[in-house]
Amino acid sequence: MDWNSGVAIGLALIFIFVLYLIDKHNLWRRSLTITCWVVGLGALAYGLLLGYLWYANWRTEQRDAAEQLREKPYRDCIARNSQFSNADQECHKNPAITLVPLPTQTAPASNITNPSPAIPKPHSVLGQAVVIYGNDAIYAHCNFDANGCIYESGMIATLNKGDRVQILSHKVRAADGTDTYEVRFQQWTGWMDATSLQLDTPEK
Repeated sequence: MDWNSGVAIGLALIFIFVLYLIDKHNLWRRSLTITCWVVGLGALAYGLLLGYLWYANWRTEQRDAAEQLREKPYRDCIARNSQFSNADQECHKNPAITLVPLPTQTAPASNITNPSPAIPKPHSVLGQAVVIYGNDAIYAHCNFDANGCIYESGMIATLNKGDRVQILSHKVRAADGTDTYEVRFQQWTGWMDATSLQLDTPEK
């Protein structure tokens, strides 16, 4: 006989002994009442537990739905501006934003080391500025990142500290968030990082 069989026989003997005592003392009605109460309270406790678990699950679903609704404008912004490397940063600031690429010129000029004659586009001069760093450059068309213009082939002129340029546009926000100006230096026209220039009259 194994241990499990011994336990089963022991429990059966205890149950028979309890029934013997109930029958001997005529306690069937009281025993039935107690059993009904125990079963009823057990069923009530089980029902309350199921109700609590259902309510906790419902609350979690409601919280997740509210979180999804709150994050929807941000996710839509990321999808709308997925072609820009700074979409995550800009969408955190303003989920309704729609980024646009930096305006480009259709005919970039030659590098200053090998200039070629070109007919300048008509521009109205908005002001003057001084180059405040050495070896700054004018680019035909580019977006600026932390390392400068990402289209190095678009460089058309290299300027020295103290060179003066004409400002041809108001400040323009590049795709990565860098502010730029369209400028003219002698016969070359292009774009420069706004932090490289000191305007004679600050832009309002």
